[in-house]
Amino acid sequence: MSGTVFGVRHVLSLSLPPVRRDEVLRYAGVRGNPGSEVIGLMETCIRESESIRTAHFLYIPVRAVQGTVELMG
Repeated sequence: MSGTVFGVRHVLSLSLPPVRRDEVLRYAGVRGNPGSEVIGLMETCIRESESIRTAHFLYIPVRAVQGTVELMG
């Protein structure tokens, strides 16, 4: 949490759900049975990305009062 000209901002970090390998293959355009080389490359990429797979959200709490937006906190 830190201050800005817009008020107090909050950063929320969340772990992402596990990688769905079937979706990786679908987005990569792989049809049918992928070969061992494709599977190996996919697994390597998934392993390398595990340490950086975190979602970060920045938000500034506000409230609506009589048609205007006010900063909170």
